[in-house]
Amino acid sequence: MYSWLLDFIHTDHSIDTLADALTMSGTEVTSVQNIGFTSEHVVVGEILSSEKHPQADRLSVCSVAIGSGTLLQIVCGAKNYRIGDRVPVALPGAVLPSGLKIEKTKLRGVVSEGMMCSAKELSLPQNEDGLLILEPFAELGSRVDALFPADYIFEIEATPNRPDLLSHLGIARELVGIGAARWKMQPNDTEAVSCTVTDSTRINITDSSFCSFYSATIFREIPKQKTPSWMARRLMCCGQKSIHYLVDVTNYVLHHMGQPMHVFDLDKIHGDTLFVRKAKNGEILDALDGKAYNLSESDYVIADAKQCLALAGIIGGKNSSVNSITRNVLLEVAHFSASAIRKTSRRLNLSTDSSYRFERGIDPELQAAALKFTLDLLRREFGITPSQQAISTTSSSKISRTVRLRLTKVEKMLGITLPPTQVTERLTALGFQPEKFQDEIASLWRAPSWRLDIDREADLIEEIARTISFDKIPSIIFHTAASATCHDQEFDYHNCIRKVLSGLGWYEVLLHPLTDQRNADLKITNPMSSEHVGLRNSLLRHMLSTIAQNTNAGNCPLRLFSIGKVFFADAKENYHLGLIATGATHQDNWLEKPRNLDAFDIKSALAAVGIVDCPIQYIGLSLMREYGLRTPIAYAEVRIDQPTVNNHKFRAWPEYPFSRRDVAVVVDKSTPASHVLKQLFYAETQLLERAQIIDLYIDPEGVHIPKNKKTITIACIYRAKDRTLTENEIDAAHDAIKKAILGIPGAALRV
Repeated sequence: MYSWLLDFIHTDHSIDTLADALTMSGTEVTSVQNIGFTSEHVVVGEILSSEKHPQADRLSVCSVAIGSGTLLQIVCGAKNYRIGDRVPVALPGAVLPSGLKIEKTKLRGVVSEGMMCSAKELSLPQNEDGLLILEPFAELGSRVDALFPADYIFEIEATPNRPDLLSHLGIARELVGIGAARWKMQPNDTEAVSCTVTDSTRINITDSSFCSFYSATIFREIPKQKTPSWMARRLMCCGQKSIHYLVDVTNYVLHHMGQPMHVFDLDKIHGDTLFVRKAKNGEILDALDGKAYNLSESDYVIADAKQCLALAGIIGGKNSSVNSITRNVLLEVAHFSASAIRKTSRRLNLSTDSSYRFERGIDPELQAAALKFTLDLLRREFGITPSQQAISTTSSSKISRTVRLRLTKVEKMLGITLPPTQVTERLTALGFQPEKFQDEIASLWRAPSWRLDIDREADLIEEIARTISFDKIPSIIFHTAASATCHDQEFDYHNCIRKVLSGLGWYEVLLHPLTDQRNADLKITNPMSSEHVGLRNSLLRHMLSTIAQNTNAGNCPLRLFSIGKVFFADAKENYHLGLIATGATHQDNWLEKPRNLDAFDIKSALAAVGIVDCPIQYIGLSLMREYGLRTPIAYAEVRIDQPTVNNHKFRAWPEYPFSRRDVAVVVDKSTPASHVLKQLFYAETQLLERAQIIDLYIDPEGVHIPKNKKTITIACIYRAKDRTLTENEIDAAHDAIKKAILGIPGAALRV
């Protein structure tokens, strides 16, 4: 939220310039939403009465006061209001942001003298359907746009390695670091907390690797208050409803500084000790989202002497939640292990604003400053001060990470020369601190505590590039050539296959290497979903899924291929080529009747890339039913680790004529035709140029040939490169072919 950012920074740049600067530095701004509106005809009104519409069950007829002494009759379809609520009222003549012009009209026979508006209709952030309910102290008849000044909301896509950008403070740091803004006041992230520490509440942390900091601050006899409108509006812009003013404060600090917090009802906690411990197998937490979670020993909870109160770092429990009658509360501020939170969140399929930040990594030095900011905010806005506090730390929150930087390496990686002073200015603006300057060429830098992603020299160089802006780094062609490797040959081979198959009318599909448990030998530890639990051991199921999606959308016929790695239990991985075909060869027409794509289409495609003797199958009925498929499907999958594509070379057209002789051979039904063709080339002749099967005959009655036999007729082409063949030469060559055929067990020539 732009106005929220201005709490931290000054800037002379426009909204679009700031968005572009963030995007070009690696923090993508996906959209900028202009919120608010301007209209003198939208005013604050109060609902005095509501009656059912005489002609429509879903409509109500309301009497609304707008402070002028005149009551308006307005027909309304919303249901979320109560008598006495103050709402925006668009008077006749108002034009809403959508372009809708409000006029006095009749709705189902009843006069309506305006319209009560929702947040969406006024281009304001919306956290619930129905009318926008205003604060009760909003002055009747005053302009609503005065309550909601124009503002901008940046929608930012923060990468997983940058959790520090998940707050307004983090974005402000980024804008200052890239030179698009200046600090109003440099934030002190490690400022100490000034509060009396007592022993009345004890904290027992059973696993120091999970929790390095835990603060429990107690507030007694809290007054009944409401969340200030400015805070509620900011939270609404972040998509959060106002719940209870203390809960709203914790949510506010989360979006302000990036530190998750939680509030417990102190009177619902048994004993004077809080335990940060592992959950017990089978322990149940009734969470604030209305669901009951079955916990295991891999999960961590916040518990009292009798029960678990919250799933640490993720969600609170109903048994300790605050409500309108809560009088005493305990405020939690803690630092939890990212890996443990991530594991539990994935296992339970439970993601919250808190877990989203913890599982990516929270600044380990932020807790003290966030707690102080929260205490100051509570004292300033609500007049609340803590009565007791306990802080437990299990390890030093100071994490020192130094990285060496060489200017020669900067120049080599970026292709530009930067003076040492400029490098120093850019890194210090991002919060890095110089530890030691060895000379003008090399230096040591300490990464700020919030930059958990910085651990090597290349990271520092990337930070320098970001502050310059990637689009301002000139493109330079380096005149050095790397020698070819086996990976280059593999890449070229795969591209060759792609070009050939694409030229034959086949379409490539790109498939995700993760699959469900039916198709995986290697399982991953923390799967993102039930559909991605392991690494595939075949391309088949992914390709069948692609076929099903396309046939359901009417995209048929389909000739698809995919090249990708498959993985096996022995940790081996190989590249496979998969081809799948279904549907008719072409649309029906008066010239040629279409046929179904079959194994021979796949065989010819494989032959075009130099692959022979690959088994081809038709998908079975059970598998087809599983994917909702009906048309026959042919499929082949082959390992392609080693290049086998033929090197095509130019060959001149033959100068001399060919001669053709046919031969019919009777063989067993089980003898493959390819085996017969291969046998021809064992003949003692060099004149056979090519051979092709032209007929296949099977006699089911056994009249002409036995039932267990088949006749294959082969056309043999003979040619010499340097002369025209004589009849005697052709006869001799053909006799040699017949002799070779008779070498097949059970073969006989048919006259």
